[in-house]
Amino acid sequence: MDIRSFFCGASSSKSPGHSSSSDTEDKIDSNQSDTEFLEFLEPSPAKKRLIVHEKHAKERLTTHEKSKKITASSRKYNKKWEESFNWLMFDKNFQGAFCKVCRKRGISLQRTGGTWISKPFTNWKKAIEKMKIHAKSDIHLLSCEAEMAAATALQEGSVIQQLQQINDEEKLKNRMAIKALILCTHFLARRHIPHTTNFDELIDLIVSCGAEDLKGFLERARLNATYTSKVAVVEFVEAVGLWAEECLLKRLRQASHFSIMADECTDVTTTEELSIFFRWVNMDGHPVEHFLDIVPLKATDAKTIYSALVEFMKDKNIQISKLVGMGFDGAATFSGKHNGVQSLLKKISPHALFVHCHCHLLQLACVQAANATSGIKHVYITLTTLWKFFHYSPKRAESLKAVQQVLDLPELKVVKPSDTRWLSHERCVKAVKASYSAIVTALNNIYEQTHAPEALGISKALCRPSTLVAIYLLDYVLPQVAKLSRALQTERIDLTAITPLVDATLNTLDDAMLPAANWVLELMDAKNEIEEVTDITLTTESIATFQGQVAEPFIRMLKANISSRFISQDIVSSFGIFDPKKVPAADSSDFHTYGEDLIDVLLAHYGAELPAKTAGGDEYTKEALISRETREEWKTFRSYLSKKPKGNLHLQLKELTTSDMLSEIFPNISTLANICLSIPVSTASVERSFSKMKLIKTRNRIGQSQLSYLMKIAMETPETLSSTQLNDIITVWNKKPRRIAV
Repeated sequence: MDIRSFFCGASSSKSPGHSSSSDTEDKIDSNQSDTEFLEFLEPSPAKKRLIVHEKHAKERLTTHEKSKKITASSRKYNKKWEESFNWLMFDKNFQGAFCKVCRKRGISLQRTGGTWISKPFTNWKKAIEKMKIHAKSDIHLLSCEAEMAAATALQEGSVIQQLQQINDEEKLKNRMAIKALILCTHFLARRHIPHTTNFDELIDLIVSCGAEDLKGFLERARLNATYTSKVAVVEFVEAVGLWAEECLLKRLRQASHFSIMADECTDVTTTEELSIFFRWVNMDGHPVEHFLDIVPLKATDAKTIYSALVEFMKDKNIQISKLVGMGFDGAATFSGKHNGVQSLLKKISPHALFVHCHCHLLQLACVQAANATSGIKHVYITLTTLWKFFHYSPKRAESLKAVQQVLDLPELKVVKPSDTRWLSHERCVKAVKASYSAIVTALNNIYEQTHAPEALGISKALCRPSTLVAIYLLDYVLPQVAKLSRALQTERIDLTAITPLVDATLNTLDDAMLPAANWVLELMDAKNEIEEVTDITLTTESIATFQGQVAEPFIRMLKANISSRFISQDIVSSFGIFDPKKVPAADSSDFHTYGEDLIDVLLAHYGAELPAKTAGGDEYTKEALISRETREEWKTFRSYLSKKPKGNLHLQLKELTTSDMLSEIFPNISTLANICLSIPVSTASVERSFSKMKLIKTRNRIGQSQLSYLMKIAMETPETLSSTQLNDIITVWNKKPRRIAV
């Protein structure tokens, strides 16, 4: 007896055409041998009666099984069926019928297999009916096509030869369909829409709207080559992400110099992520900042971050010797002079200049000035309490909304004021000022209905004259600071623009201390309306007292903090010599010595050969970026500037980096201009990437590589992809083996 007979019974090992008499004989012989064995043991009379009873029972069971097998054998496989269905075959091992075509080709088309493919057909009663159904099934028809294609391949050549002979029109149709699928992927990724769950539905919608080319592709494509599955859309995301990365790396590698910007953040899955940006000067002479990758960190210490940055540059074949600038925040991990990331990077690129993010510096200056002025600090505390009061209660928020509608005021929410979030205090103050009457009324209504002590306390704080006057003061001061912050956040700003912008802001803040400042006049105009709703009594004397005790100390402290934090390094301020407006007239006494001391400062840093270490720790001498001939070049260039119209400094730097003529005549001056534009001013781009990361990771459950690709698509690809770009993406996508020719 074989294994199949052991588990399935003796009847399963015989074909339907065989008689079951041999099975009965085997069982009888077995019974006889058992009896002889028992007799040999000379059992007791009672045991003999039991043996006889068991023998008769087995004989009755054998007779029943024999009759049952005879009935079953009456329905069996008919060889004549193969004349009508030439694909039919009988497998004696499985005691059932198979489709020889589907069994050979169908497994690759339908992974689950099924009857006729991986499972035998044994329902002989409905055999004809089931065979007709299978002959018309999609899987059978596709298997027949595959079999015919294989037979043709044997006659016409290999698969590669066939692909080379595929009709150009068919290739074009496939390419157009893949372009459509890539555009759908790009659409979802750019808008942070979960791509794995919405891709096939978006395709169905587009097809239903009349996309005949895509519909035709899906109808004629093989079941496993429609490229509408979750796996397919993930590969499309990877292809677009890799294409975007390669385009950026190609431009970065062509740049003469670059700077690196980075910051770390914890994402929604509590993973520490390091966002990496690079800044360089493009072919048009404009500084650009681009996201290159986001890397998970095992730890957030300086050595781990430094290693991650160096490994990334090595893996992407980025020459670390071109590094001339670093932009980080003020955390000791990054900005530490001895063991920070910037100090470690300086060991391998000693000419690199570290720049503390100026937006962080400005925010710190504002917060420090507010905390040092009690009248402003109390207002900030009141605003924070007010935000919590309405933010954590939808019912209270609806009460405020209802009052705003009754008073015909804009339906504004109270914005959260945060010491670490740029411009948040400005938005909060603006919203509270615009809805001041509605907020006080809503607080009073809530207190009357619920007797909540918080409502009464916040209402009394807002109804103090000093609080109201401070709100109007801040609504004038903070927007001036916010303008400076927004200017510092722009991508194309360079180091030479910082000082003029800061000076202009400080001059504007001086105006806030005047007795007839704009914010004072605005407050007096709104005096009557505010007093009707809030019962606040304002007098000219009280406003003047506030100006002397609160406003002036706050503004002086703010100006002092900004000035102290924005003191330019000698190297940074030296780049100002390129400003055409600062060059003296050619006939003045100062002309012949102008800028020579600043050129010496730049030469001392960029013209020196400095000791350095490789990423592996080997010591070497880093070559100078400019030569000693820079002094002579400057004298000639100074004359060139004096004869030019007094234009913009940024335009002058752009001209130096893009003009082949100037680059040839003044190679060292041109190098300095390129370095100046390459050094970052802030890390605003890095901060924005964390917002993108939060959006993407909140809406998608993805791995690290998909996160990186999606962020590249969302931040670094255009809103609409051109035909040329789509062809490049298909080239990247087609590097893996595909089932269609494009």
